[in-house]
Amino acid sequence: MEEQLVLCMLKRRLYIIMTKWQNAKDAITGRLGETYERLALEKALYARNKIENHDEVLIKGINHVYVGHSTVTSVTCLGGVVYIDMGRSFDGGALTIIELNTQANISVSMRAV
Repeated sequence: MEEQLVLCMLKRRLYIIMTKWQNAKDAITGRLGETYERLALEKALYARNKIENHDEVLIKGINHVYVGHSTVTSVTCLGGVVYIDMGRSFDGGALTIIELNTQANISVSMRAV
């Protein structure tokens, strides 16, 4: 029980740390210790809160982060996080390419290939 409380407190502290880009980088690279590194990597790889809650809050210190593995019907930007996974591996899905200088995107339907 005490271990679960400590883990809950660490996750809350990690949430505060991850609201600033430099702090997130420090956690992910292990500068804040092994425990925060593991939790930060887990959050970076598996968190779905932003898209599930349609959270448009900007992340300080970054312009854009491009992510996949959260399938969307069209390219979606929420607070600087750009979701580009349009389900290429699914029937009817598309592969999306972003031109970084202009932010233009091209999506190629699976059926067109």
